[in-house]
Parts: sequence; structure tokens; C-alpha cells
Amino acid sequence: MALERNLEKIHTRFFEEMRINPGTGRLDGSPGKKFATYPYIGSKYGHAGKILFVGQDIGKDPQPGRIQSFSERRVSIEDKHPSLHNPHIAGTYMTALYFLKDGLGWRYHWEKIAKTGATCQMTLQHREDLLPPENPLSYCALTNYHKFVTECRQHRSGRMDRNYLYREAERKFFMDVELEAFDPDVVVFQGAGFERKMANLRRAGTRIYVGQHPSARGEGIRKPKVLIEDMLGRL
Repeated sequence: MALERNLEKIHTRFFEEMRINPGTGRLDGSPGKKFATYPYIGSKYGHAGKILFVGQDIGKDPQPGRIQSFSERRVSIEDKHPSLHNPHIAGTYMTALYFLKDGLGWRYHWEKIAKTGATCQMTLQHREDLLPPENPLSYCALTNYHKFVTECRQHRSGRMDRNYLYREAERKFFMDVELEAFDPDVVVFQGAGFERKMANLRRAGTRIYVGQHPSARGEGIRKPKVLIEDMLGRL
């Protein structure tokens, strides 16, 4: 995959600049912090547009002692049965379905799911009959704005890794390098905190959205229809 090869090259340069061990992911000068994983790229990214999701931080160290590879990341998301996804990926699945519904003829599936009133996760667990014939996650990509995780961190909740270690270098990598490599048609920032961070972000040919994080606790926010309405309401 050409995109994967390109991202591997730009990450190699980033590792050299930031003095990140390419094997362990450990960051020189910041004990206990590591680069956790390469981004997720669905096997059909670009086949029906390019939808890029941007999470706040990885939340959990997926591969203690080393960096999670592209293929491992893909297996952990795309190859997992939909019923096993956590609230974050379940919400990502439903948001991808919303954006793909017209191009792939999935409007029926979206409208039926939106009417159930169930959460994204509960829908994946109990209403497989309403899901589209293909996995929406195959058609999108997912990266994290904050790249570093506390080593061996096991719990996803909390803000402990939503901070910069080297602000300008990290921000430049995402804005000028990673975003250009993905060349997305749609970018969805997952987390209301992105409204301030990305207030001035503009990119020709790209629709940019900010929404609540799919795992946020709030009045119905984990339901597909509410999640999408919240996102569209922030435009």
C-alpha cells in the first residue's frame, strides 16, 4: 500500500527528529513515555473517498515494549468482529457509515439504525441484521493527535496523555506532514476540545468536522443519531 509506505518514511524522519527509538518507541529525555502505534489505515481507504478520524490520544499502550505496526493496528480494528468494539470504535463505525451511506448505497442501513435509539455499541452487539454488507471501518483511517502514551498504561479514560511533550514539533508533524499524507476528503476530530485547537484549520477540498468523542458520557451522546447531530451542529 503506497500510503502505508509513505507514512512509514515520514514516521522514520519524525523518530529521528524526536529521538524516538524505532524499536521500543521510547522517547529519549522523557522517561516513561513512548510513541505507541502507527496510524490505522483501513484496507479500502480511498476506494469511496478518504475519511480520516482524529482521536485525542491512544489512551492505552497496545504493545508494551514496542510500537504497534500498521498491520497489527489494522487487525485490532478492521478484523475485529463489530460486536467486540469499545464505545470509541463503535462510534467511529457509525460515523463512517453516515459519511459512506450515499456513495456505497447504505442509506437504508443508516436510517434503520438511527431510528432504533440504541447506542452505537449496543447496535453492533445486538442488531447485526441492520449493519451494512461491508465494514465501514475498512474505508477510513484513524490517527491520534497526541502521539505519546505512558508506558504500560492500561486504562483508556483520563487526560494524562493529552498534552504536548514538544508542542511545535508535534503540531507541525500532524498539520504539515501527516494530514498531507492522508490527503483526506473528510476529517472528523473526535472530542469537543478540538474546537479550540482546530478553530483556524482550513484545507482546500477537505470538509472538517468536530464532534463529541464517541465514548463521552452525556445525554444520549453514544447513540448514532445524537452523535452525528452533535457533530453537524458544531459547523
